[in-house]
Amino acid sequence: MLQKTHSSVSRQGTKVIQPSRMSAGERGLLQFAIIDDEDRLLHIACSKGTLLRELLRKYHCEACGTTNNLEDLRHARQTLPDSDIIYAQPDEIPWRDESFSVIMCNAAYNQVDDPGKMLEESMRVLKPGGQILIALTWYPTPIAGVINYFTGQAGTESPIYCYSKQEAIASLEAMGFESVTWHSNELGSSVVIGWKPKYQ
Repeated sequence: MLQKTHSSVSRQGTKVIQPSRMSAGERGLLQFAIIDDEDRLLHIACSKGTLLRELLRKYHCEACGTTNNLEDLRHARQTLPDSDIIYAQPDEIPWRDESFSVIMCNAAYNQVDDPGKMLEESMRVLKPGGQILIALTWYPTPIAGVINYFTGQAGTESPIYCYSKQEAIASLEAMGFESVTWHSNELGSSVVIGWKPKYQ
């Protein structure tokens, strides 16, 4: 079995064939995830399970997911009958400690009330040496400032927030993840990657 590595060398140069129905965030997660056969992975806020289906097509792994949308839950369970898809909030992960080798999350991180709690839960259920990948809405600073201002003014319950590269890296490092890197995979989308320490 291949061993995971904290190497800063990414798969950015590797051409990845992606279905057009995937979001930019999902394409970024697929591009940068390091998955070995037999790994158990979790997609937080998996929506209808589009990314999980693609991961299962590419790898011999066990794929699990959470969603807080009942319609998405029904659809994901119907199309992924062998996967464990559970109704749960992004910051409440109903699995035991050290259950997963890889954890992925996309849009929910921008919208969850307490991103720190989600990261804390992710650290708990991630195996030592495991990888976390979070896809974030990202634009250059002037555009991000405008988006953050107007979504904040809109009074929505969960406004989309554009994290800067520095904020994204700092949020994972503050929770104890190591070798944290940030990548802009497409305009409007970035992926921040961290690793749970092998020894604590």
